[in-house]
Amino acid sequence: IKPVPSVSARKRKDNAADGHNLILKWESLSDKGFTTASSIANQKVGLLSKEKVELESSNPTSTEEEEKINLDYDKGPEALCEEVQAILGGLTKIQSPSGSPKHTRRSSF
Repeated sequence: IKPVPSVSARKRKDNAADGHNLILKWESLSDKGFTTASSIANQKVGLLSKEKVELESSNPTSTEEEEKINLDYDKGPEALCEEVQAILGGLTKIQSPSGSPKHTRRSSF
């Protein structure tokens, strides 16, 4: 027959499991945030490289083509920035006491 753990021991075990899960969520969101930020930077570098090549070429782009390039650029980073903001919101929620599960806020020690 297995001994039943005390309530205090059970609370500690639950708190440890909750803490572990929060760390995993944090790492996942953090990785996603860095990936998204890298995508934003890569788009910007790509756009700057494209603009540099166009400036160096003998055929300048028409105004209509420039507007299309700017519209394409504006859609990508804006959506990615919104994604970064959502990720930051998730990280903030994990960090703040109100974002933690109820039983992790109680002291069991």
